[in-house]
Amino acid sequence: MNKNLTISQQADWNLLPWSQIEKFVFSLQLTIYKLSFRNSKVELHKLQEFFATSYAAKLFVVKQISESRTVLLQDINSFKSLNSSQKLHLALSMEIGLSTLPFNLKNELINFYDSAKNQLLYLALRPEWEAYSKNNNVLCLLDRSANSMIQSVVYDLNLSYFNRRLYIATFVVEKEELNIDFVLNILSTIDKFNTHIQHFLRNQKDNKSLFPNLDISNFKLDIKDFDHLLSHIVLLNFEIQLCNIIYDRNHFRFHRYQDTIIFFSDDLKNLSDFFEQAIHWLSEVGLRYNKKKTRIFTKQQSFEFLGFEIVPKFLVVRDNIYSQIYLNAAKEQRKLVLAKARYILRSKRKDGTTRAKTNMPLYKAIVLINPLVVNWRSHYSLFVPRSTLDQLDWLLNEKLYRWYVKRLKKNRVTHWNKKCIQIVKNKKRIAQDGYILELFNEFNP
Repeated sequence: MNKNLTISQQADWNLLPWSQIEKFVFSLQLTIYKLSFRNSKVELHKLQEFFATSYAAKLFVVKQISESRTVLLQDINSFKSLNSSQKLHLALSMEIGLSTLPFNLKNELINFYDSAKNQLLYLALRPEWEAYSKNNNVLCLLDRSANSMIQSVVYDLNLSYFNRRLYIATFVVEKEELNIDFVLNILSTIDKFNTHIQHFLRNQKDNKSLFPNLDISNFKLDIKDFDHLLSHIVLLNFEIQLCNIIYDRNHFRFHRYQDTIIFFSDDLKNLSDFFEQAIHWLSEVGLRYNKKKTRIFTKQQSFEFLGFEIVPKFLVVRDNIYSQIYLNAAKEQRKLVLAKARYILRSKRKDGTTRAKTNMPLYKAIVLINPLVVNWRSHYSLFVPRSTLDQLDWLLNEKLYRWYVKRLKKNRVTHWNKKCIQIVKNKKRIAQDGYILELFNEFNP
């Protein structure tokens, strides 16, 4: 693509070869990923700098940001108001390390422009740190499966080493006053990137959370943006540094999902020593642990992790103790998914009270509620007992029934059974106009 593209050259943004641009960006990221395993910093940094100045990468980022659901509506409207040449000029003029817009649209597109530069830096750094993470932990830096994490925790809790005695600690990491020099030292990247990262960290809002609150009803539990990439990188360094001090891994286990950390041991002193060193490391980086969310348990106590309630069960047979971990959805998560379904069915008044949306058709309610059920089921269905899922199905069906019959004055049950119930695989299901309400207790392929 011609670097000297001017506004007078009326190129069409929508007719750019986007499939080729995406392939080129992916091939560059793949090369960065492979090069990271060779520990050749000079070649790696040259390639990352080339990526950050690549016109294809800049175009790809601007298109990606403009299609993102997280971008503010006014920023999208401002972007759509530009003609094709202005969009191209905005993309091609993007420069990591500069805080000014390429032309006089500062008030309208400053948030959009900053987001695009952050995303460009995210795409350049992520392959390097994915490789570094895999090289050290054999795990993905982002997109860690919450279900696989739960399986690992349960497996470790059931190990024979911990049958007699076990101490469990959980805590949540949050920001205090981030040590920017420490973060830049961890990243060890090029000067141009350091300037942008330093400016980015200094202008962050006073948000103490490293990650958003875990929302099971949202299909994507891991956020993919520059802010959370930096958080993952810092906590990856935390894992590597502290796990190296563990001498007997058979009697100590450590797991992290985003900013939630759980570790356990059969020796209370080892647990205490590890906890002290963890606090010391966090204080150096400018992080801290949330005291209200920190707990220490024995194996006889139930606790919550990633929206699950983990309950130990014991069986004594001829003086031998057998233990097994029992999993269930946390009470708060069960209430939350039903509350969200209720929120869909009700509208809020000016005085703060709510009333049922009796003018909304049933099929529309089904369309809005189904994603909540499917996402919740995908997280819990492999572990949660059927009795819990059956109870949630009954409660959800009851909410829908009570909401729907408010508009009817007579023959409520008759109308409901004739118009709103279908037989699907020998089961009565709430349905209308071809839309069928999903069940919590349903096979999830």
